[in-house]
Amino acid sequence: MDLLSPKMIKLFGIEPERGIKEFLNYNISRLRYLGIWRWNVPHFMLNRAFACLQIISLAFFAISSAISGYYNRSDLDHLTKITISVVFITLLIFKNIYLIVRMDKVYRLINQLENEFFTPVRQPTTEQLAIVNKYGARAKFFTIMRSNLALGIITFWLLAPIKDVLTAYATDIIEDETHNNISAEFILPFEGYYPYDVKYNILNYVLTYMWHVFCGLTVFIGMPAWDMLFVSIFIHTSGHFRALQHVLFNLERDSQKVKSFSTTNSQPLKKCSMFVKHLEEVLSPVMLMQLMASVIAFCVIGFQMSVVSIKTHSERVLNAAYHCEWYATDMRFRKNLRLLMERAKRPIKLTAGGFSHLTLEGFASVSTGT
Repeated sequence: MDLLSPKMIKLFGIEPERGIKEFLNYNISRLRYLGIWRWNVPHFMLNRAFACLQIISLAFFAISSAISGYYNRSDLDHLTKITISVVFITLLIFKNIYLIVRMDKVYRLINQLENEFFTPVRQPTTEQLAIVNKYGARAKFFTIMRSNLALGIITFWLLAPIKDVLTAYATDIIEDETHNNISAEFILPFEGYYPYDVKYNILNYVLTYMWHVFCGLTVFIGMPAWDMLFVSIFIHTSGHFRALQHVLFNLERDSQKVKSFSTTNSQPLKKCSMFVKHLEEVLSPVMLMQLMASVIAFCVIGFQMSVVSIKTHSERVLNAAYHCEWYATDMRFRKNLRLLMERAKRPIKLTAGGFSHLTLEGFASVSTGT
């Protein structure tokens, strides 16, 4: 089933006939608004200053989270959540700085993809153009889906503390009709350490909350925009290879094409090969950092799952059943209690697809390779 049905095209504004340049501009526009991508407008320097402000804000946000994790290092659940947040914020900081520093090489990549595969001398056929545009529409579709999903998640996450604060405040008003002892605790979207009071001081809370909103939107808009730009480049490059395959598969049908292939169609293969090599050189450091962040996140989540307390609490059910006042109950309750105690002899365990138990010992064996 093709995702690009007429209804989907109309809903997301994806028209394959518009061409490859507009599809990439859709990805680049997000980075332009964030000041990360070059923009030939008078206020571009303000955008670049805005990008620097984002990087500094995210750096302080990561430091605040790291300090909070240090002070709460005995709380493993808190520490693992903080670690994942710090890792991906640091990854976005690295990506933004890397893109700003190597902007010329990345810009040359985009220009090569848009303008050098097909030239006035080597015009694409109708079939080639249809293939490339279809891949371009697919790239735009995935970009729209991921961007909107990320924006919806962060919007819900940022508004949730406001709902909790208002609920707590309303509860205090109902419980205390005099309105003299209302002390609803303010809640922030993300954990962090602050050298000032943010739980009960409304001014500090509002300023810190706005900072959280700024950093949260920066991460959940910047990360999809950054990633989907290069995912779109991969998809577009695949489209060019697919268009070249179409030419090769149809050479037998037209002898004239065979004669003209060496002069008109041999260059795209060379262009694609050089482009992929250039793309690998540019993205190699980023892919390394992405891999390291993903491995750390995997280890942290695996550790968090392995120390979950469901097994411990399930084992304590047997002891609680034994010490209850079963002798004061009826026969039906005693029979059910006996069944419960028999089942409680086998502690509940979480598994990964039924193949391996998620325990701390299992996590340690996987991590050490033993």
